[in-house]
Amino acid sequence: MPRGSKCVGRTSEQAKDDRIKARRNLEELIQKAPKYIIEKLRYIPDRYKFNYLKVINGKRKSLAVKINCIECCGWSLTDARNCDIKTCCMFPYKPKRTETKQSLPETQENDQ
Repeated sequence: MPRGSKCVGRTSEQAKDDRIKARRNLEELIQKAPKYIIEKLRYIPDRYKFNYLKVINGKRKSLAVKINCIECCGWSLTDARNCDIKTCCMFPYKPKRTETKQSLPETQENDQ
């Protein structure tokens, strides 16, 4: 393997096979998706389509919050990571947060 190659431990044939398998998996997920989801895929950047379809098909529930945040921030991963809107219903479940659920402000009802 040539020096400086990014393909550590894999040949170019193996990398090509992995890309073909990923494309097949994406096509299978698209076939299972409802029509409105297929329509929505036209507006989703290519790098998020596969994960979005996994979430829709219920295969990656832990990824659902992350994809929702990225979509809310206009498909910007940086903006989603830096989001600090504490009134968002997904905020307590956001990955890589420094606050805990207990430190979030609780709503108090006024007894009047």
